[in-house]
Amino acid sequence: MYGETRVEPIPLFDVNSGRPPADAIEVYFPAPMSLCLFGDAAHDNPDAHWVQQWEYLAELYVSVMNDTAMGVQHAGGYVSHPQRGPFTPARLEMVALAHNSVPNEPIMRLHIHLYVGRTAAALADGTRHPVNLDKLRRAVDRAWGDYRRDLETRTAHDFGFRWAPLPDHHPADKEIVDPPFAEHVAQHTPPHLAVCPGPYGQLDRIVADETSRKLHARSVAAVKQERRVG
Repeated sequence: MYGETRVEPIPLFDVNSGRPPADAIEVYFPAPMSLCLFGDAAHDNPDAHWVQQWEYLAELYVSVMNDTAMGVQHAGGYVSHPQRGPFTPARLEMVALAHNSVPNEPIMRLHIHLYVGRTAAALADGTRHPVNLDKLRRAVDRAWGDYRRDLETRTAHDFGFRWAPLPDHHPADKEIVDPPFAEHVAQHTPPHLAVCPGPYGQLDRIVADETSRKLHARSVAAVKQERRVG
C-alpha cells in the first residue's frame, strides 16, 4: 500500500566507533560545482559575514542530506520476501555522511556518502530479507532529482541565488549564475569525475547521477549520428 515505506530508517553502523558491513551499498551524491565554489569562498573568508554564510550553508546541506536519505527510504524501502513478494515494504538500515573535500582536489567538494545495508527487516513481520536492488537504484535516481531541486530551491530562497542551465552541459546541471559562480565552473573537474573514495575503502557504489548522464550521453550521440547520416 502507498505510504507503507514512509518510516524512519535505522542506523546501519555507529559512525563514532564502527564501519559499514563489507557488503554495504554506498550511494554517492555530488553537489553542483558552483555551490562548491560558493562554499569554498565562504569557508576561506575570515569576515564575520562569510563565516556566517558558511555555517548556514553547512546546516542547510546537512538538512538536505537527511531529506535525501528519507527519500531513498520512502522510494526504495523494499525487500524481496519469499512469501510476500519482491516489493515488500521494509525499514532500510542506512547512515548518511556529508563531506566537503575530495583528495587531490584544490577546492571544496560538497558531497554525501549514503551507506545502505544489503538486507533489511520487512515491516509486516520483522523478518530480514535482501533489499530489492532494482527498486533501490530507481529510488536513487528519484532522490537525485529531489536533491538537486532541494538545493536549488533552498539556496535561492535563503541566499538569493539564481540557478540556470549552462550551454553544452547536462540539462539537469543547473549552476549559480547570480552571483556569477557559474563563470568559473569550467575551470574545475566536474563533480561526477572528482569522486571521493570514501572513508571506509572500496564498497559497491551507486553514483546518484550516473544513470541520467548515461541516458543523456546516448541521446546526444544518437542525435549526432542522425546528423552525420543526414
